[in-house]
Amino acid sequence: MINFIRKWWRRKFYKRPVVLCIHGFGHRRSHEYDNFKLWGNEDYEFVTFDIFDDYNEEDTQADLWIQRCEQKIEELLRQHEDVYVIGFSMGGVLASHLASKYPVRKLTLLAPAFEYISAKTVLEVVSKLLTQQKNPTDMSVKHTQAFREVVSLCKDDIASVSCPVLFIHGDVDPVIPVRSSINAYNKVKHNEKRLCILHEGVHRLMLMENTNNEVYELFDAFMHNRIVTKVRPQAFDPYAKQEQVEPEQPIDK
Repeated sequence: MINFIRKWWRRKFYKRPVVLCIHGFGHRRSHEYDNFKLWGNEDYEFVTFDIFDDYNEEDTQADLWIQRCEQKIEELLRQHEDVYVIGFSMGGVLASHLASKYPVRKLTLLAPAFEYISAKTVLEVVSKLLTQQKNPTDMSVKHTQAFREVVSLCKDDIASVSCPVLFIHGDVDPVIPVRSSINAYNKVKHNEKRLCILHEGVHRLMLMENTNNEVYELFDAFMHNRIVTKVRPQAFDPYAKQEQVEPEQPIDK
């Protein structure tokens, strides 16, 4: 009976946080977040959409991809006071762009592709992404070029993000090296930030069974202020050395 009342109260009065999900490059697009939507449907309102048409070679304008993300968050901000953003891979770079421009409450970045990508590396990245697809189909050269342009246009915006940020990256990611998150983390100018590196984590952290539960739990802890923003009182350490304060030198007149 008590559980029934709790569920009824939650459905009637609980206002789920709105989380805008920005997907990465590849055919899965917004389906990257299917597990999050399955596990957290009662706790969060995950908003997903497709940034581009993966089979339309005319839909390959980087500025249009960025514009669609901006239009989506503007739409959500008109409807909701607080909007949270999560981004995966290329979507992590786009998500940081949104957080630098709009009043995002919190930002979660999963294996973000901040690393500078040369033309040769782009092809290698795409090849590695496709090998992880169940039914791989080549992305067009134009889509690949647009992907590269998006990263180039938005990768520096992480330095202007002022909201709390959680980075999550796998230490054996064969697509985007973990240093991509490390370097981006160091560019964030405030202290409300954390980088969690998952051992044996590859690129598609939300899909692989050895990491997807931990990724969701870290996201959930971040959203509930259990990590990154939580400040706990510190126990007195009797063994800590007191800092030596240098005496002020007299000023010669």
